Amino acid sequence: MAAPRSNPRRFPLMYCFIASLYFFDSILFFSYVIAKIIQIIYNILQIKQKWGLFMSRPVQQEYAMLREEIMEIMRSQNSLSTFVSATICTFIGVVIALDSPNPLLYLIPFTVLVPAAFKEANYQKRVAYLASYLIVFLENDNSFLWETRYHHFAKSDKAFSTRLRAIFETLEFTLFGILCYVLFFFRYHFLCFSGVNIFDIPLTVIKEILLIFSPPILIVIITWNMFNYWNFRKVIQKNIIEWRRYRSKEYRK
Repeated sequence: MAAPRSNPRRFPLMYCFIASLYFFDSILFFSYVIAKIIQIIYNILQIKQKWGLFMSRPVQQEYAMLREEIMEIMRSQNSLSTFVSATICTFIGVVIALDSPNPLLYLIPFTVLVPAAFKEANYQKRVAYLASYLIVFLENDNSFLWETRYHHFAKSDKAFSTRLRAIFETLEFTLFGILCYVLFFFRYHFLCFSGVNIFDIPLTVIKEILLIFSPPILIVIITWNMFNYWNFRKVIQKNIIEWRRYRSKEYRK
């Protein structure tokens, strides 16, 4: 009995079918791998965005907005300093030009210096808050680093000229207060030695003590408010620590 003869066309068709299965299986496998890789990358980006490791578009807008707010505060601060300096210099010049000025006129600038010192301290506090916020939440190796680098550079700059300039910038209102008090003190004692009473009523000891020691107390208040500017970088460093604690508590929730 003769053996059945096989169809030679069946084997190429079978090979093509098996190859097609392998091909589609490979496509499905690589699609699955690519989908997993995309998912992993997406999760990494989400983690980076949560922890502030890169700067997305909304974060860039927030950074630009806060930087602009800092610049606006600094412009307001410069305007306040210019206004106070020009006003007090003009007022002192007018008083000195008088023939026989009343010594109490030299104490009037304190009504401007004390509120201006509080305003200046508030400006500095706001700048320190914003700068430390930028350093902690928005700046990293993959984004802008202006505030971070400038903060470290300013802390390391200990040149005498820099410190001297910082003293004059810090004690600007204090120096005006001292100048007004010195002019008042010499004018007041000059009139006292001349036998002239600047008041219409007799000057008691208590009133004289208040008159002599009140301006130094106001100068101390002005200096205390301006002292934060002298320690500006220390204030920023303290705020950085506080912001990091706040961020840790926020991420633990």
